[in-house]
Amino acid sequence: MITSTSNIQVKELLRLQKKSREREKEGVFIVEGPRMAEEIPRERIVKLYVSESFQAKCVKEKNDRFIQEAEVMSDTVFAHVSDTKTPQGILAVVRRMEYTAEDILGETPHVLVLENIQDPGNLGTIFRTAEAAGATGIVLSKDCVDLYNPKVIRSTMGAIFRIPFIYTDDLKGTIDELKREGITVYAAHLKGENSYDMEDYKTACAFLIGNEGKGLTEQAAEAATVLKKTESPEYPEKIKAAGGENLQDALLKVGISAKEALTAFESIYRPRRQEKSNNWRKYHGLPLKRSKGGKRRGDRKRNDSNSENTGIS
Repeated sequence: MITSTSNIQVKELLRLQKKSREREKEGVFIVEGPRMAEEIPRERIVKLYVSESFQAKCVKEKNDRFIQEAEVMSDTVFAHVSDTKTPQGILAVVRRMEYTAEDILGETPHVLVLENIQDPGNLGTIFRTAEAAGATGIVLSKDCVDLYNPKVIRSTMGAIFRIPFIYTDDLKGTIDELKREGITVYAAHLKGENSYDMEDYKTACAFLIGNEGKGLTEQAAEAATVLKKTESPEYPEKIKAAGGENLQDALLKVGISAKEALTAFESIYRPRRQEKSNNWRKYHGLPLKRSKGGKRRGDRKRNDSNSENTGIS
C-alpha cells in the first residue's frame, strides 16, 4: 500500500493530472471514478489505483473487478492525487487513442469541426452529445482546450472512448479537405440564409462550431460551403443566458450552434447510435446500458417520451 505523498508514483500522477505536456510526453491520461473506469477498454489501462476504503468496499460487496491488479493507496494519499473534491476511490492511467482522418468519416460522414473551444465542460458536453446524436467524428483546432484535461475527461462521461477525433494544425486546410471529399460544410453565421432545420443532413456533412465568446473566425466561416442563419427564437431564455451584448452576439455562443447541429444529427442517426453503443460494450465485455425501465436502450421504442435530452444547455 502507498502511504506517503512522497512516493514516486504519487509524484508522477500529480504531474499527469496537472501538466498537459507530461500527458502528451507519456502518451497517457487520467480517468477517475468507477463509472468512467467501466468505460475504459481494458487493453488501454496502463495502471490502476484504488483507495483503501474503496478496496474494503469492493471486498465487502464481493466485487473484485477493479481491485485484482490495482495498486492500493491510503485514503489520504488518494485524496492528494485526485483531481476532484470528493474522490470516488478509483483512478486509472490510460493510454491515449490514436485516430486518422479516415476514422472520423465513417460510411456517411457527419462530423463536428471545433474551433478554439476553451471551456473543458463545453468540450466534454459536445463529445457526449455528439455520440448520442450519431456524429461519426470530431475535428479540433490546435487551440482548443486539451481534450485530455481531467475536467474534459469527466465531462465526456465515457464518450471519449467511443467517438473518433483528431487535432489539426491547419483548420482551413482540413475544412478544404472535407469539401474535396464531397462533404458539405455548414457554419452558423449572421450572413446565413436558412435556419438549421431547413437543410438536408442525410448526405455527408460537417458543422463548424466556434469559440464560446467570439464564435467562428472569418477565415473558418468563409471556408464553409453553406452559412446557416443563427436566429433561433425557439431558445430565447438560453440566448439571454448566453450573455452576449445583443441577440446576434449571443447567438454566436457555442451552445446554441452545437445544439442545432447535433439535433439535426440525432433526428437521423440516433437509432444507429444506440445499436453501435451496445455493440461496442459487448465487444469489450462491458454490461449493456439500460433505460430507467430496465430494458436495454436498443430495445426502447423510438418514440419513447422519456428518451434522454441530448441538447447542450
